[in-house]
Amino acid sequence: MHMKSIREVTARGSGHWYHTYNVELATWTTTWTDSAGTRTRTLLKYGLLINDPQVPGARLFSTDEERQAFIGRSFSDLTLRDLDPPLRQDIAHPLAHLVGQPLDAAVFEDDYFQLLWVDDSLNVWARACVKNATGCTGHSAPEYPDRLSELADLELAGVDELLDRGLVLTFTGGTELDVPLSGDPALRVAAEYCGVTWCTGEPPFD
Repeated sequence: MHMKSIREVTARGSGHWYHTYNVELATWTTTWTDSAGTRTRTLLKYGLLINDPQVPGARLFSTDEERQAFIGRSFSDLTLRDLDPPLRQDIAHPLAHLVGQPLDAAVFEDDYFQLLWVDDSLNVWARACVKNATGCTGHSAPEYPDRLSELADLELAGVDELLDRGLVLTFTGGTELDVPLSGDPALRVAAEYCGVTWCTGEPPFD
């Protein structure tokens, strides 16, 4: 696995934003490499988490200054206690829990295809490529639908994100599906899974 993501909870406290909430400040650090391991890029996101089931998810910001500005506009009576050391946690890839599961089918729609597992599906709009021992079959090749359909019944053996290849799904037997994430002027969203969206041309794939 070349991509690595770590979350550190750096502070906890409470404050008022329409209601009184317990909150956490967290920093996500994600590092990507290329397939050769010679190039890396690291991005940070700064999160504000509200510990209430009625306020799902986290608000993410590109800089700590943006986060602090939001807190200043939104919260009153906010008190925070720094955690020393921060609480550190490795974050699994969104598709990691599918590893070991066989793919049920690849289904083609008008402008995208779906990879279907028992209870999950990955929608792909990008011009993906199927790689195996015989080479790479691109989306424009006549045999591309057949190569994609042949992934059915293969187990997902691994998932990664590589700077030079994008989202990479590896199946048993070594067959790989590359979903490019670099900029495509005709495309905005490359893939989507359970609310997680991979957009084209966004950092670190800009």
